[in-house]
Amino acid sequence: MPLFMDVHEIAGGVPMDDVAKAHLADLRTQTAYDVRYLRYWVDEREGRVFCLVEAPSAGGGGRRPPGGSRPGRRAHLPGPRGLLEEEYADANDAHGEARRHRRGDPGGHHVDGPGLGPVPVVPRDLGKAKADGYQIITMMMPNMGFHFMNPHVQGFNVRRPQILVYEHHGNTWQLGALEWVFPNIPKTPPLPNATFGTFPAACHYADGTFIPDKNSNTCPKTAPHTGAKFTFWHPDLTTMHVWVWYPNPAGLYSSTNPLVAPFNGG
Repeated sequence: MPLFMDVHEIAGGVPMDDVAKAHLADLRTQTAYDVRYLRYWVDEREGRVFCLVEAPSAGGGGRRPPGGSRPGRRAHLPGPRGLLEEEYADANDAHGEARRHRRGDPGGHHVDGPGLGPVPVVPRDLGKAKADGYQIITMMMPNMGFHFMNPHVQGFNVRRPQILVYEHHGNTWQLGALEWVFPNIPKTPPLPNATFGTFPAACHYADGTFIPDKNSNTCPKTAPHTGAKFTFWHPDLTTMHVWVWYPNPAGLYSSTNPLVAPFNGG
């Protein structure tokens, strides 16, 4: 099922307790709308709430409640004067864009693009990810995974990670983490309480092999051990992993995950 990220902004900030209560309300009703609320992140001071959701489409669930209407899925979020109820319909306008229907306190603001419903982050299926433009940039990195990058995704976009980290076992590929890269550590973390790692400057090749190299001009045209074609070079990078699809006792933002050690053999 596709993965979506709702990004909410609430004027005046938002208490963590209110979001937790709202999340519990969503969990009680999610089955009726064929959705599954997975995780949420909160920036209390800035009033930002990030909700990770599984749903069959941007319009929400596929079940119709009594009366034949199809409201999609509901998200209850704290507003300055209480809880908001925002409802997403899958009706289309003349331009084919999903309309957004809102009820309740106007003090809250839902950020989801120009009149669109929640935007898919990425398909978990590796084949679909490749079709979407993601291509291998590393083989299995110990306690991390195989990295696939979309070169068309630039800058930080919470709905479009630059890199997907997959675990491989037999014929199965499982999405483990999302990753964003930055030239330096951001002054303001793009996600609440985010922590960062590093990746050294390197030359990358078409088969996922890479060699550290501070100078792009000295990158071999083919990989020394495999003969694969050179694809790109990058300088030292700051990385931000988010382990949304594989539990990580080291922390949501840790660069490595001890639980994926059994997959280190590739």
